[in-house]
Amino acid sequence: MKKPNISLLAIIVAVPVIGMTIISPALTLIKDDLNISFSDTQLILTLYFLFLAFGQIISGPFSDKYGRKPILILGASIYCVAAFMASFSSNIEILLFLRCIQGFGAAACLSVGRTILSDCFEIAEAAKQMSKMTAIMAIIPITCFIFGGILAEFLGWRTNLIALGLVSMVLLIFMFLIL
Repeated sequence: MKKPNISLLAIIVAVPVIGMTIISPALTLIKDDLNISFSDTQLILTLYFLFLAFGQIISGPFSDKYGRKPILILGASIYCVAAFMASFSSNIEILLFLRCIQGFGAAACLSVGRTILSDCFEIAEAAKQMSKMTAIMAIIPITCFIFGGILAEFLGWRTNLIALGLVSMVLLIFMFLIL
């Protein structure tokens, strides 16, 4: 069995964190642009996390039945499409709905990505590879938060969602080619 690229796997598993940290600096701009309360704005993250948790319950068994790669690609595709569509949101209801869908797609990346690691390596080697993934994943939230702040400040909050779509598109290409 061919061993997966650990760097790619780390980024795939970090997709949910990327979805949270890139959008976080833009919450105030979303609040002002959509003329909503701060508590409504916080639902953008809360519902994302809720559907991220729920989606893992679904994606795990489906990846056992239909295979890791198809479910991973489906989840990343859902995440990608929802991100691009959310960038066109004209009200909070549409944005919240699409963030729920995005969280659901991100769940497949998180759960299936970790499962691929345990499928491809023996226990001792999996632990070693997980430590490499953790080191890579430690950099991602910091980088994405800073990047998200710069995007929101200079290009507006919708650009943050477009960036999420672009990141997931690039990941999809790598999933097809490398994974």
